[in-house]
Amino acid sequence: MNFGSKSTGDSADDIALALLHRSAGPLISGDFESFAACFHLPQAMATPSRIRILKTRADLRELFDDLMQYYQVNGTKMVSRRLVKAEFMGEASVISIHENILIGKTGVIAPPLQQTSVLQKKNGNWRVGFCEYTPADDLDFCRVLVGAADGMARSSALMI
Repeated sequence: MNFGSKSTGDSADDIALALLHRSAGPLISGDFESFAACFHLPQAMATPSRIRILKTRADLRELFDDLMQYYQVNGTKMVSRRLVKAEFMGEASVISIHENILIGKTGVIAPPLQQTSVLQKKNGNWRVGFCEYTPADDLDFCRVLVGAADGMARSSALMI
């Protein structure tokens, strides 16, 4: 997996790169516990037209399973991420922007998807507190994120 430049430290870039690394691998390997450790709850996943609010671990698990199903159906073998920018918004908050590219056996599956995330430090742990994806629901991947893809089982996650 590609995450842009690799560095260690406490800069906004370092924090964002670490979370990009920690959250991408589990999506390919199927490791829900490692994926869940990257997110604060409640959590929101948004596109310009819809928001999926994840209140519980079960809601997060449902999102994870939806993504795993999407990756399997589309032949995703790798998630490549490039950090565009990260800045502190306060002592315990970072806003970050990155590109998310899904790669299969024959190359790029879909155009790069830009994500804006608010990263928050609580109890000494940096985790994602909010995500917004663009472009909107014309991408199947965005429909999966907000729980609007055909045939998806729905739980208590709130769709706005």
